[in-house]
Amino acid sequence: LSERLPHARIEVARVVNRGRDLAPFFVEFGRELIKYDYICHIHTKRSLHKQHGDKWRKYLLDSVLGSPYCVYQILRGMSSYGCGLSYPQAHESIAELIKRNGWGSDKEFFIAQELSNRLGAEKPSSKMFSAFPSGSFFWITSDVLRSFVELDWKVEDFDEEQRQIDGTLAHVVERMLGYFNNKSGRKALVTINQYEEARPLSQICDAARSKPRIIAF
Repeated sequence: LSERLPHARIEVARVVNRGRDLAPFFVEFGRELIKYDYICHIHTKRSLHKQHGDKWRKYLLDSVLGSPYCVYQILRGMSSYGCGLSYPQAHESIAELIKRNGWGSDKEFFIAQELSNRLGAEKPSSKMFSAFPSGSFFWITSDVLRSFVELDWKVEDFDEEQRQIDGTLAHVVERMLGYFNNKSGRKALVTINQYEEARPLSQICDAARSKPRIIAF
């Protein structure tokens, strides 16, 4: 990374294996990240339980950081529409599942209601909810992120890693990002990658081939 991004500030930290990618995002790095206007969150997403896990990861990465032009479009759109969050539309392999599951189990729905209280947002009244960054690849503004960081998470708040495919605090927080952004009066930008087949990561900076359409809602 240092060789490819010589002017970037790079920090590496060893963290406890709890809360997947979101616990370190909030607990370890959150206070530093809210100093920036826009923050992009990506991770090494494996999804070994899914047949199309690798394709899903490449699709997500290509959608948020596919090229300089892609990033420019996203940031311009967020700024123009006053959006607090931007994320790819749900991948075709999980789109229907997300629509059916909504908040997930009764346990997750209860956690979502409690978390809404802490955030000062209206409690969700229905388990059906699908407007969130499924897979946890997204761009977020500092003001939206700050609302989560200032909850003063501890890594112990998050579930121990047991290869869960759903039902954890991290899964609820992933959904809550979209819910809170909407309920706080902000818009979201959903990027639609025109390439159904994810491209090799070696082509990730090919500016000429990734021009997402952007929808505000």
